[in-house]
Amino acid sequence: MFSPKSKLIIPENFEFPFEPYKIQNELMKSLYSILENKQIGIFESPTGTGKSLTLTASSIKWLVDHENLVKNEIQEQIVKSKTDIEILESISSTDWIETQSRILQEKGRLANLIKTNKILNEKTEKIRNIIEKVLDKENFDSDNIQEKNSKKKVGDIEISEDSETSDSDSHVDSKEIEKDDTQLDIKIFYCSRTHSQLSQVVREIKRISNENRIRCISLASRQNLCINESVCKLNSVHLINEKCLEMQRASKPKTQTSVSPPKKKARTAKIKKCLFKNNKRITNLKDSSISEIFDIEDLILEAKKENACPYYSSRLAIEDAQVIMLPYQILFHRSTRLQSGISLKNNIVIVDEAHNLLDTLSNIYSAGVDLIQLNSALVQLTKYKERYFNKFSTNNLLKINQIIFIVKRLIKIMCEESKIESKMIKTHELMSEGDFFNINIFEILKFCENSHFAEKVHSFAKNYIASGESCNEKLSENKFSGIKGLLKKIEGEVDVSKDRTSENAKEKVATDLSNYHSSNVIRPLISFLDCLTECSDDGGVIITYTTEGNKNPSMKFVLLNPSRHFKDLVEECRSIIIAGGTMQPVNDLVEQLFSKCMQRVKIHIYGHVVPKESILPIAVSEGPSGQKFLFNFQNRCNEKQQQELAQTICNISNIIPAGIVCFVPSYDYLENFWSYLKRNNYLTVIEKKKFVFRETKSSMNNSVEKLLTQYSNSIKDRTRNGAFMISVVGGKLSEGLNFSDELGRCVMVVGLPYPNKTSFELQEKMKYLNEKLGKNAGNEYYENLCLKAVNQCIGRSIRHINDYAVVLLVDQRYSNDRITKKLPGWILESFIHPENYAQIHKSIAKFFEKKKK
Repeated sequence: MFSPKSKLIIPENFEFPFEPYKIQNELMKSLYSILENKQIGIFESPTGTGKSLTLTASSIKWLVDHENLVKNEIQEQIVKSKTDIEILESISSTDWIETQSRILQEKGRLANLIKTNKILNEKTEKIRNIIEKVLDKENFDSDNIQEKNSKKKVGDIEISEDSETSDSDSHVDSKEIEKDDTQLDIKIFYCSRTHSQLSQVVREIKRISNENRIRCISLASRQNLCINESVCKLNSVHLINEKCLEMQRASKPKTQTSVSPPKKKARTAKIKKCLFKNNKRITNLKDSSISEIFDIEDLILEAKKENACPYYSSRLAIEDAQVIMLPYQILFHRSTRLQSGISLKNNIVIVDEAHNLLDTLSNIYSAGVDLIQLNSALVQLTKYKERYFNKFSTNNLLKINQIIFIVKRLIKIMCEESKIESKMIKTHELMSEGDFFNINIFEILKFCENSHFAEKVHSFAKNYIASGESCNEKLSENKFSGIKGLLKKIEGEVDVSKDRTSENAKEKVATDLSNYHSSNVIRPLISFLDCLTECSDDGGVIITYTTEGNKNPSMKFVLLNPSRHFKDLVEECRSIIIAGGTMQPVNDLVEQLFSKCMQRVKIHIYGHVVPKESILPIAVSEGPSGQKFLFNFQNRCNEKQQQELAQTICNISNIIPAGIVCFVPSYDYLENFWSYLKRNNYLTVIEKKKFVFRETKSSMNNSVEKLLTQYSNSIKDRTRNGAFMISVVGGKLSEGLNFSDELGRCVMVVGLPYPNKTSFELQEKMKYLNEKLGKNAGNEYYENLCLKAVNQCIGRSIRHINDYAVVLLVDQRYSNDRITKKLPGWILESFIHPENYAQIHKSIAKFFEKKKK
């Protein structure tokens, strides 16, 4: 990697699509400086401040400037080096040996510079040729391609010669792609939580004017990109992956010259080559995707026109792209990252929507299995082994026996009598207790990956079911005794039908077990075994035993130390940018991920683009009758307090126009409070002023959209003074949704939504932090989880510079300095603490009176 000696100067113009606000300009300059100085930046920029646009504009500007600097400096150094050689050769020196040594060194340096310059020129020429090829319509005979493709529909057994692919798939192989040491280009990997968020960022990139159009591509899983109807209709990402790989390994169907016997024809049709897996068309699609800026939807549309696989095309495009958009899972999960051909060395990573980064990392590297899955896996593995026993090599048979042994030992551990509901043990303790500590898990994982073991066992189980010879045929006679008898036959010591398990529970386990045969139960097992290879100090296995409330015991590996999996990014990347609308409090993020490189970390907290007069945040410590609000767990369902909250809502509904969104701590509290409102006729009172809606725990994506549509339409209905929505902190309405303008003239947050402290996983996390970071680190983490959830709710209110809203934080604890210092800075600028409820009511009325003028 060539490193220029000169430093870039922070520019004044970032080619923004409009005149940037002051904070946008400050953010872009700060980010530009961090990228130039190879630092780590943590940025908080409230939603509505154009965060995505500023991040991309600044980083792309730096990337283009850096590339130009590298090209110019290489040219200058080549000229200088040639001049230095000429001077040295012309000097008459008494020390001939030293002079010749200097000449040789300079010639070697010149050769490296010329080689580097050649690589840059070849890359530039390659990109230019690709763009010209895409633009030159004479190189494409689209009518001819369309005619060929129209001959056969997707999924036909016989396909045209144009769809033939070579057996080799090295250019998009799932193996790690080795990067050339002479790689000169720096890439920006921009990741966010969802594809819709990434698509929004791509639209922002399109707005940035740049003479050298940036090469931007989007990565996603097969589940999001597959256009083969026979594959993408499968309801599981694992099944989609396996079906795709299965179709790639299938031999090309031969053209039939005569009618084949029905049975033979059926066998030929069983596995078909994928029509879209064609190297030539994939390359054409790749060229189009780097010539234009596509989001996921654009890429899929272009892929359907080209009849080419967008999944493999996007992976192939990584090499030539400058900006790569990708979801968290692909970037943060190391094996997924390597399989996608991504190298982070000397590149830039931007993590957007990073307020839950620590939890995201922990979830990605956590995995679990339950008793039903293990029972089903045991049945499938045993039948698979029996069926192909004579075909296995000695080594493969050994590995299968080891997997079966591990499964049986895990089942035995789960089924042990226990006086406790849960416990956490280290991974080495689990392997010791299960008596498989001497089995090499790494070798088993390698065997499973190289042999596609999970796919083969699952395919075998499906074929058994399809043929009517179920892997668990004994269950049809006796739902539970079948599995019980099989287990006794295999081991003799495992009895999952302990007396403590009721007959209903036994039937449920057996029924669920039968259902598991239609899904891949080997993959969760492999994922769990993979977690057992983690460092013992970084996490542990939570074992949940059978209790009256839980009939299906389970094991789950929980990652407690996400820093080890973030270490690769910190060490390899040139710069890392962590950004979000509500990053505060940031202390736990810095302590857990960047404690060993604190000198590189720069924290930038920005205010809102809206004037502070457009936001009225109020700490509501009491209700209309003077009753103090304290929504802790013991007091939150107090009838007097519920009455006070209900009266407060009735009062503000009279003076706040349009939409009010109220967030409460949990679904249980929502149901309890809703019942109180109905029972005491407060709901009727509120409905006289506003339409009333509520979020339900079972809300699916489509029902949430329906709810929001109804809520939005009700606000437009002028027969009442807007609408009132009651939702849950951490629910579907508290993150990622906008309540701008009339949709959210007021956001209420009732109480402090602390997580359930009785959660065994949370207790272990807090205990771990106390041991590693200090005795108060666990409580700090616990409180930060709560305040980050509150800040997310607050962020739903103000979405653009002309927006305005009231924010009501209903609990006397919001007047505590320890709590308020963790609220967003732009809220604190105008945060008020009235002495009584009358002042609250007066402040709200005055705020909206001014907005009418």
